[in-house]
Amino acid sequence: MRCLRHILGITWQDKVTNNNVLGRARITSMYTMLKQRRMRWLGHVVRMGDGRIPMQGSPVRRADTGKASSWQAPATGQRRMQEEPESHGRRFCHVGNTDRRPFSLGQSVQKGLFKFEESLAKKSESQLIFAQSQLVTAQSQLVTAQSQLVTAQSQLVTAQSQLVTTQSQLVTGQSQLVTGQSLLVTAQSLLVTAQSQLITGQSQLVTAQSQLVTAQSQLVTAQSQLVTAESQLITSTDLT
Repeated sequence: MRCLRHILGITWQDKVTNNNVLGRARITSMYTMLKQRRMRWLGHVVRMGDGRIPMQGSPVRRADTGKASSWQAPATGQRRMQEEPESHGRRFCHVGNTDRRPFSLGQSVQKGLFKFEESLAKKSESQLIFAQSQLVTAQSQLVTAQSQLVTAQSQLVTAQSQLVTTQSQLVTGQSQLVTGQSLLVTAQSLLVTAQSQLITGQSQLVTAQSQLVTAQSQLVTAQSQLVTAESQLITSTDLT
């Protein structure tokens, strides 16, 4: 994978996943490649006859050049069976004990395939159970979220009703404030009227006091004239 990243010019800072790197390089993953080759080998073995012994020691041809390579299998399998069939090939050639069942390579391969499929089925079943558990967990979380949403909605409705009540109380308070302000203006106007009336009364009182003083001065003048008249009368009486 590091070589592919180096060839494609992808660094770790680009944050590109391995699947994207394989997709860009048009290469399958190692797990997929091994699975394909394993299934190909198992199909080859299944199609092979039960009595056929795999050929060993034959030259192997390379897939890229088509030329035979120099590698050969060790001479321990088929040659030894051909040289000593009594000890090694008894179950293949039915020598000696005839009660034994002949060796069936296809049956063993089918058994291996059955085990492989069974393991895959168990793995898929465990994955299905895990997915179902995750689904149940997600559903429970969804139900919890829905209940929380319903609770939040009810709380929102309660808050809205409280807001409407507060707004109505505020409107009532504002109307009462306007009424109080109008009453205050009326009282202030009455106070101004009373103050003006008081000023008028005080001015009238001052006028009455000045008139009283004038009347007192006139009374004093009249008394002095009376005294003068009495003194003149007394004087005239004395003269007669």
